[in-house]
Amino acid sequence: MKKLGILSFTLIVSALAACGDDEPAGTDAGVGTDLGVSVDLGSMLDIGVQVVDGGSDAGPGACAAFCSTMQTTCTGVNVQFADEAACLAACETNNKWPAGTEGATSGDSFACRQYHLGAAATDANTHCIHAGPTGGGTCGTLCENMCQLAASNCTSTNAIYASMEECLLSCSEQASDGEVNATAGDTVQCRIYHLGVAGSSVANALTHCPHGADNGGGVCVTL
Repeated sequence: MKKLGILSFTLIVSALAACGDDEPAGTDAGVGTDLGVSVDLGSMLDIGVQVVDGGSDAGPGACAAFCSTMQTTCTGVNVQFADEAACLAACETNNKWPAGTEGATSGDSFACRQYHLGAAATDANTHCIHAGPTGGGTCGTLCENMCQLAASNCTSTNAIYASMEECLLSCSEQASDGEVNATAGDTVQCRIYHLGVAGSSVANALTHCPHGADNGGGVCVTL
């Protein structure tokens, strides 16, 4: 009987070990389009989680530390937010950055912005823009940032794109030479600004979501 019990225990352990080896296949491949938009499916799934959650993964304490450092590190030509209050609004409510993985150097996440803000202490000219609202093409592409905001802040009757793919394709045809926090002009940066403001309240979503649309809603248009 003792030998039978040992044998049964061994079989159970072996079965559990075998189950642990059966990891689901990941989806690492990006989806490309003829318009030059590359979509990382993993990132898009992360964005989808944020849309459902509807809030920021950066807590008030983390945002307070981030914005305090932002105000002392990114100054002059490297300013990313009008003031500390604007930074806190973006971090805590408006921009709904996914948390990301600590130490991440790329991808549209709060963790990536934290990393680059730290790096900005010794090279503000390079890294401040990566920690800002647009991600600077490093913490997410401009289009990923724009479309994450559109999906998160412009929903239901305020929705301006039928899908993430439609948004990314539209964005790929827009000029990307605007200034950070541009409030007008037919650029991706203008749309990012207004789509961020749209996240601050229901009333602001009604006003600002159209400005992030393909036609610019009469605001993000050619001046």
